[in-house]
Amino acid sequence: ALIPTATAVAVVAVFQWALPSQASAFFNMLNYDEFMRQLGASGELFRTRDLAGMEVPRVSSLVTGDLTLSYYQMFMIPFAAGLFFVAKKPLEQAGAAALLLAMLAVVVLTVTRSAIIASAVALVAVTLVGRGTGKMTAISGIVVALALAFLLVTGLTPTALAGLASPEEGSAQEHASRLTTSVDLLEDEPLGRGLATAGPLAQRELLQGGFTNESWYLQIATEVGVAGAVLFAVALFATVVAAFISSTRVRDPWLRTLTIGTAGSGLGFLMVGVVLHVWEFSSLSA
Repeated sequence: ALIPTATAVAVVAVFQWALPSQASAFFNMLNYDEFMRQLGASGELFRTRDLAGMEVPRVSSLVTGDLTLSYYQMFMIPFAAGLFFVAKKPLEQAGAAALLLAMLAVVVLTVTRSAIIASAVALVAVTLVGRGTGKMTAISGIVVALALAFLLVTGLTPTALAGLASPEEGSAQEHASRLTTSVDLLEDEPLGRGLATAGPLAQRELLQGGFTNESWYLQIATEVGVAGAVLFAVALFATVVAAFISSTRVRDPWLRTLTIGTAGSGLGFLMVGVVLHVWEFSSLSA
């Protein structure tokens, strides 16, 4: 089910990005606004990101936004890589390579800095551990060509791209501010403030005092204390390591795909959790 679902997600994402007016008309014809109202949500079909004064369009999950879509791609990219590495027949290799390229393209189209970096690191890790260097080298030219095509179509300049790494960028400033506030909260209450007192859930349900840390580890620390956050990080790290080790020991192709995918996506979530509430329930449900 992962393959057809991920393919459908990629098709919709490219449709949103390439033909925004037509996509908007299509989803409005399907009563998108009414659907979101019934869900009690306020989804946005389209958003942009400001990079050095340039508005760059970013694709989104139809229900839960661009961040959630980037998390899904971060989950899918290692699995697609695993399928590619275990494929033997030329047709199977071509299909798996196409799926992997599509997943990479969509995470870039979300313009979510942390997810793009984490996906790249996870892909390198699973390539090395999964003995897929030769196959990745074979499609590296296509990856470069797609990246250049994206830059040409969007008109992104080096200055705009540098904006993603700038500490003065709006999102980076917001993360820094929330980090400072989180540290202050932990200094005052190192044992935590209680469940549901931090994160998006707290801001939705609490009348006052709810705070979104923009970091899953700091969110856990704010709720249940520093020790609880450390235990969570250790457990997640151990799970990722165990999955990587298992991927080198199993011989069944589907088990190899499963362990490679689990290891890579776990590594990605481990990284992104530093700067985003990546394990929040609405993100995982999407």
